[in-house]
Amino acid sequence: MLVYASDKIITGTSSTQDLLQVTVYDLSGRLLFMEKQINSRTFSIPLKHVADQMVLVQVATERGVVTKKVMLY
Repeated sequence: MLVYASDKIITGTSSTQDLLQVTVYDLSGRLLFMEKQINSRTFSIPLKHVADQMVLVQVATERGVVTKKVMLY
């Protein structure tokens, strides 16, 4: 699972499994974004309205949940 940010767009890719859900939180636990039923191996989330900060990106697949820290800038 590869997750990265550039120009306030978070992008993620899985080479082996379809993604079911993506959730983005700030470090205080506040929900910034949620997308269900992605059914794809890639996603792209524009977060232009969010200040530059570290965020937690939680990605659910059929095999479980992965959480990554990403610097949003």
